[in-house]
Amino acid sequence: MHSRYCQYRNKQQYAAPASYRCYWLFLYKPSCYKPDMHTANTTAILPSPALAPYIRCFLLRELDTAGENVWMPCYARHEWFMPFCLQSRYKAFTRPGHNSTAAGDVTQPALALGISTGFAGSVCHNGQYRIFSIQFKPAGFYRIFGIPAAAFTDRFFDLPSIAGPYASLLLQQLQEAASLAAMKQHAETFLQYFLRRSKWRDPHNSIQQLAATLHNSAEVPITQLAAQANLSQRTFQRRFTEQVGVSPKTFARIARFNRAMQLKLEQPENNWTHIAHTCGYYDQMHMIKDFRDFTTLTPTELSDLTPAQAEYHQYSSAITSLIITGNPLY
Repeated sequence: MHSRYCQYRNKQQYAAPASYRCYWLFLYKPSCYKPDMHTANTTAILPSPALAPYIRCFLLRELDTAGENVWMPCYARHEWFMPFCLQSRYKAFTRPGHNSTAAGDVTQPALALGISTGFAGSVCHNGQYRIFSIQFKPAGFYRIFGIPAAAFTDRFFDLPSIAGPYASLLLQQLQEAASLAAMKQHAETFLQYFLRRSKWRDPHNSIQQLAATLHNSAEVPITQLAAQANLSQRTFQRRFTEQVGVSPKTFARIARFNRAMQLKLEQPENNWTHIAHTCGYYDQMHMIKDFRDFTTLTPTELSDLTPAQAEYHQYSSAITSLIITGNPLY
């Protein structure tokens, strides 16, 4: 077992990640959605070329709930990220089987969140929030910190348990920064420090490149990917899980599920049968199974909830502006 992981494996860890955003956001209860009562703004910025192989982008999300409880469910996602709560923290967190909307875990201001493979509960926001987030590419966290990504799957850790006092220093710098560009500079100094210390070396970025292939097409056979990496199928699956956090098959399923939901929000006029075929599902029943596994709901049940369309499209526009620059996000 990795020595650095052994140093913090017994420290406090949580059973499920509290994600403040996904490609799509649904409010937990339609009755609490009051679009005229709360505002949200998301701004994205690309990393420098030195960190582009590891970091997808940096995000700053500002939210004012105007005194209302805004619930955001945490469904399966195939991305790693580090959120820093610069103003206020998540007020409450419910897990499956918990009915309380008041009692729950108050999250720490700086976290490291791994891939989520299913519904993990809901996060409650109430107040004014400024949340800066480092969004990693597949295998990016492993490549910078040298810690097996599988240790974080369906969990999140206090960042100081991984980065020590450097995490608290970065949080302070982010809180004092006057702009997103300044936040990016502080975050990159932090990341480059750990990258220089990392013993990981792979000049061909094979796992990263193959994860990007799976992200875009879930139908690629594992045998083909292993051959491209010049590895046996067993070794490829082991290395992929170690660096990305889940098996290639699971990663592809979650990425395809997120792609289906993203497509539905972008093109609500399309029916689910069309989306299933567009995203490469064998048939609609296979898509329904994935939705049940990753959200506990069917596609129709999920889309019947009131979507935070304005929030989604604002976030989507921020990400789209990065794609236009020609810098691939994966």
